[in-house]
Amino acid sequence: MKVWQADMAVGRGQLAEADAYFPPFERICDAISGTKNIDEQDEVVVSGRFLKFLLTTLVADMPFDEAFYKATYPDVVAGIANGSVRSAREHFISRGYFEGRRACRYAVDRAWYLGNYPDLAAAYARGKLSDLDRHFDETGQYEGRSRSADQHAAQVRWDEELSACAEKRASGVRKNKAA
Repeated sequence: MKVWQADMAVGRGQLAEADAYFPPFERICDAISGTKNIDEQDEVVVSGRFLKFLLTTLVADMPFDEAFYKATYPDVVAGIANGSVRSAREHFISRGYFEGRRACRYAVDRAWYLGNYPDLAAAYARGKLSDLDRHFDETGQYEGRSRSADQHAAQVRWDEELSACAEKRASGVRKNKAA
C-alpha cells in the first residue's frame, strides 16, 4: 500500500511505503536534546553515527540508476562479482554517497543552463560545448553550477543552511536547551 508523503526538501510530494517508519519528531528531539521540541534557533549535537544514519535514510530515497552506476564504477561491479558488495544500490546507500559517487546521470535543462551561465552559452554558440549533460556531469556540478531551476532552488536552500552551520561552528557558539 502506498501513501502520500510530503518531501519538504524539494517542495514536492512522493509516494512512500505505508510500512516505512520514521519516528515522531518529539522522540527525535528528546533523544538529541532532552526536550520534546527544538526551535529553529536551537543547536543540537548529534553523533557522527546518528548523522550518517539520517543521511543514509535520505540517500536510500534518491533516484538511482543501476546501469549508470555499474558503468561508471567498475570496482562496484567487481565487488558484486566477488561477493564483497551485495548490489550496486546497496553500495551507493552504504558507501558510495559518502565517497562522493553519483547515483545516476541527471538531465540538464538546456534552456535554463544556457540562460543562467553566459560563459557556457557563449561556448555553446561557438561550438566549443555540445553536450550539456556531459558538461554538468564532468565539470559543472564541481563548479557549483545547477542543472535546472528546481535543483538550483534546492541547492540555494542547502547552501544557506550549511553556511549557517559552518558559521556557528567557526564562532565556537554552542547552545543546547537542555544545558
